Amino acid sequence: MSRAVAKNLESSGVQIECLPKEARFTEQHRDADPRWSHAKLYLLRSRRRRRLLVTSANWSASAWGAGRTPPRNFELGVIFESEWTDLEALGEPFDPSDTVLFCIDRAIEEEHASTLGWVQASWDGKRIALCARSTDGVASINACVRFNGGAQKNIVLVKGEASMPWDDTEHTPLTARFVQGAEMLEVNVLDVRSPADFAKTLLPEVDPAIEKALREAFLLQRYGGPVVDSESIPGLGGERSTAGAAAPAADYAVQAWIDGRVAFSVVDKWQAAFDQARAEPLLLERVRLDGEELRAIYARREGPAASLVADELRWRIDE
Repeated sequence: MSRAVAKNLESSGVQIECLPKEARFTEQHRDADPRWSHAKLYLLRSRRRRRLLVTSANWSASAWGAGRTPPRNFELGVIFESEWTDLEALGEPFDPSDTVLFCIDRAIEEEHASTLGWVQASWDGKRIALCARSTDGVASINACVRFNGGAQKNIVLVKGEASMPWDDTEHTPLTARFVQGAEMLEVNVLDVRSPADFAKTLLPEVDPAIEKALREAFLLQRYGGPVVDSESIPGLGGERSTAGAAAPAADYAVQAWIDGRVAFSVVDKWQAAFDQARAEPLLLERVRLDGEELRAIYARREGPAASLVADELRWRIDE
């Protein structure tokens, strides 16, 4: 950071700290920390230099320690020389002449600082993991997990963490409510199971017969198939239309050609998604499972086009 930038920030009340080389993260920031990064990128330009700032801080008073109340979060930023020009193409150019810089001081609005600052709930198919961070190290933190079907289970966190065994895939965990004194935070339970296990999960509060039809319709639409019409889903007010119904019986050959062209377009788009996902193992597995399901869909259908598409998908998946 240049001296001019540092002086400008400090004159605005921003607190800038430099971690020494011997500094180490605490146990709460170990390598296996499952929390998501929320890093931001700032491209700082001058006539002579270009710098890229990677930081967890938003451009707000509380994030930069410039508010009336002390900062409650730990923010980390790294700035270095950069020739990266991609950021310039992502956003509109910044023109200081017609831009009014402002900073909202939320000290008045946030007279009561919440002690329960961060919570998380996840499920891997075997156990539900609960985490919470609070500035109050005395009061206990209680969590209530709600499941598909209406059931609930309560658990007390110890040192901000707790877990419970749960392998019931029919009654999946949906939400977790954390309570500490008068403070309460509720979050959705993050499903971190494998794509294969996740695909077997029933949709909450949806009839299984309707769910199967919805999954099939939305899967085809995802890869360029026909747009889903709710009236065509059995149980939602209509009847499923048969392949070729849009053309007269005498034009069956024409309709079969149209159906085949649409079906092979789905195959091509699935192949493109598969190729694009090769660098990401988790996404690749999801796309592969989609291919297996698409093959099963066409294998259940009648007609030469469906048979050819099923064989084509089987060959591509095997490859």
